[in-house]
Amino acid sequence: MSRKNKFLVGVSPLGLLALSACGGCTTTTTYSAASGKAQSGPLQNATVFLDYNKDGVFQTGETTGTTLADGSYSLTPTQDTYNVVVTTDASTIDTTINGVVSGLTLVAPKGADGAVTMVTPATTMVAGMMAADSSLTASAAMANVATALGFDSTKYNPLTFDAFADTTLMLDADKLVYHTLAHKVEQTSKKIMTVVNTFAAAIEGSGASEADAFATAFGSVTSVLTAKIAASAVLDFDVAADITLVTTQLSADISKVENVNRLCLMVWQRWRRQLQTSCP
Repeated sequence: MSRKNKFLVGVSPLGLLALSACGGCTTTTTYSAASGKAQSGPLQNATVFLDYNKDGVFQTGETTGTTLADGSYSLTPTQDTYNVVVTTDASTIDTTINGVVSGLTLVAPKGADGAVTMVTPATTMVAGMMAADSSLTASAAMANVATALGFDSTKYNPLTFDAFADTTLMLDADKLVYHTLAHKVEQTSKKIMTVVNTFAAAIEGSGASEADAFATAFGSVTSVLTAKIAASAVLDFDVAADITLVTTQLSADISKVENVNRLCLMVWQRWRRQLQTSCP
């Protein structure tokens, strides 16, 4: 008796049926959709992609799309692990001011399966902390960032809170609570971006690329926030001493940026004086 026949003798009719239905038994893994919103103001027509290798740079094979008018996106992953990255250019609009918002790169870690994932300045800090400390979970990083930015982490989750949600069906009391928190969240986002964009402009003007300038400025702010977390303190963008901490950190970080003229260190002093008097 051939080996093939011996095999068939040992297989039950139900087993044969299963083998027939299998059709070669090629297994396809499906993943829950990645959906959410990009916000520094709702960002329309921003590029969003799933960064499977978490290097912050779009590569062939990474799932990509474009945000809608409310900043929303929905992508189907082909891998289980990724960050969500949003980049803006001259075609991206902040729909709250109907103005162009270019040169931003915002990041968020993957959310829970089926959960909406916001991509904002605060989530970019969450992702940055997780990149610096591989033992840090998204939930722990989220709580740390929320607390260090002056929020109650039991009421504000940067990864899921929509600062521009539809409140039509909310009760009046719930609307009041929501709008109070949403206003604080949006004001904090604007303060973060004011500081980051101001320093990024100075770095770029000193010879760095737009992407390197933005990443360095945001990294410096995140480093100061991490230090605040370790000290159980709050990073207050309205306090001159805290802006000075960012300036000092940036002066150290600039040595890692390519093509930057070292004379730009003098620029930090000028920007620091301006920020201390004009930062919102």
